[in-house]
Amino acid sequence: MKKLYLPIIILIITALVIGILGALKPGSMKKPNHTAVAIPVQAITVTRQSYPLRLTSQGIIEATTQASLAAQVSGNVIARAPSFERGGWFKKDDVLVTLDDRDYVAALKLAVANEKKARVSVEEEEARSKQAITDWQRLGNKKQPSAFVARLPQVAAARAELESAQAQVSKAELDLSRTRIKAPFDGRVLKDAIDVGNYVTPGSTLGTIAASGQLEVALPVSAEWRQLIDWSSTPPKAMLRLPAASDAQWQATITQRSANIDRASRQFHLIASIDLSSSNRPSVQLLIGDYVNAEIQGRVIDDVFVIPRQALHDGRYVWRITDNKLYKQAVTVRWSDDQVALISDGLANHDQLNITPVGEVISGTPVIVQTEAVSTTADQATINQEQKP
Repeated sequence: MKKLYLPIIILIITALVIGILGALKPGSMKKPNHTAVAIPVQAITVTRQSYPLRLTSQGIIEATTQASLAAQVSGNVIARAPSFERGGWFKKDDVLVTLDDRDYVAALKLAVANEKKARVSVEEEEARSKQAITDWQRLGNKKQPSAFVARLPQVAAARAELESAQAQVSKAELDLSRTRIKAPFDGRVLKDAIDVGNYVTPGSTLGTIAASGQLEVALPVSAEWRQLIDWSSTPPKAMLRLPAASDAQWQATITQRSANIDRASRQFHLIASIDLSSSNRPSVQLLIGDYVNAEIQGRVIDDVFVIPRQALHDGRYVWRITDNKLYKQAVTVRWSDDQVALISDGLANHDQLNITPVGEVISGTPVIVQTEAVSTTADQATINQEQKP
């Protein structure tokens, strides 16, 4: 009898255990209702405006006029101006180097003597020519004498000798003047390469000089940005700042642009002429070789919304705030960089945009605007670009 009831008891116990385990499953527990928590964010209010682009670059200061001073005649250096040394200043027509001129003085005297002899020869031949014509007429000849009878070839040869002698005098005078090497402009010495006692030949480098008061800088700019520079009216301007003296700045004018794009960097250069008188700190001198940062005036982009770059997501979306809720809004980006984005379509005036990173959220997520940030304006950001000098 006991053997008959034992399987029934086992089945009843198994059913009870299964029922208890099923009741204890987490899925079977009643889930409480949770209300979505509002996310604290910061926001800006946007309006359409005009935005003047400013492109940043860097460059090294160079002299607008720079030259290698070279000898044009040979000779020993017998004198050198005290200013003709590295860093020295000079004025136009200052004698910087003097060569031994004794050979050239002698050559000039010889040339002058030859010129005098040639002049006498011309006078003699002209007198003989006149005498020959007179003799021809005394013989009763009524026709004009031939050139040979009138000794015209001899006169022409004498005159040619005189011209040659005069040219020799001019060359001797020029060679003599070249023994005194003069400054071609006001400037300073970048490098001196000669001293008293050295012997120089034509073409020997005496030093490197640069014109003072005329400086320029080559500013590399991305080839993709060339359409952002307005060349239609006045030349674009640039503001130069000296990193070594952060508050020192100069105005510059873009006067030229390179004719080619560098294949490696995909950049081209803008040549800016610097107005040294525009310095806000006259005590700070801008030197050749100085490294400067530049902010170049670009085109004005009209009728756009200017937003911080972090407010743009995936390159084409923003989070618009309406009734304290986030809504994903597609926008058309006219221009963007690391700091700002210019939006042409997708927004309306006085729209409120979130600028706080919110991670993965969905449209309709409630938010709390803690402090509304100041709207981005054209004066608050500039276009930045990493350039090689």
